[in-house]
Amino acid sequence: MLEVVSAQTPQVSKQNSLIERARKGDDSALAEMEKNGDVQDLESLLHDPEYARKGFARFFLARLGDQEALQYYACRSLTADVSSIPDLMRQEVDLIGGDFTIQVYRHLLDSDPIFRPEIERFMEDMREHGGDTWPILPSALAMFKLSKLLPNSSVPKLRQWELMRPGVDEEFKSKWRNWIDSHADELQKSKPIAVGIKFDQEYCSKLNTTSNR
Repeated sequence: MLEVVSAQTPQVSKQNSLIERARKGDDSALAEMEKNGDVQDLESLLHDPEYARKGFARFFLARLGDQEALQYYACRSLTADVSSIPDLMRQEVDLIGGDFTIQVYRHLLDSDPIFRPEIERFMEDMREHGGDTWPILPSALAMFKLSKLLPNSSVPKLRQWELMRPGVDEEFKSKWRNWIDSHADELQKSKPIAVGIKFDQEYCSKLNTTSNR
């Protein structure tokens, strides 16, 4: 009777090695998977109940344009906790990049009704008990981010002191909305893209976006 010996190709062996490294807690293996475009392997880790680093797998999937992962981060950007927005921008949204990041900030331009009551309560408390710092509206932070991400846009760079001028924030938000919406085709050349992603609180309430890395 003939014995059949199967041998793994170098590519398959390398992939198995990356997964094994990831399972042992080596997050650099996930970065290599992203570099190789190994969506299937990252998805297998994300949905593996025994894998403890799901947040990292999700992050790299988002950078590769995975819709499920991008939707997760889009929903996290809809948080009503104004104090969490700066860290969320710096640690998640900025690092995903592409059209997706720009569209997150495009939607934050419209977030004042969500955050203004909390900021007003904070400022009232500060007037009563003292203090010299207060949260900035996420829409203002989004404008500063957009100026850095899109330095060649026709929207003038907003300086922080200009936010003190009445109406200037609405003027600049309108300019950014119009510019982003009119350059959609151009922006979608930068991956990952936000096409098909829902920035809808009711939709997101059905998803679990409380877990993080």
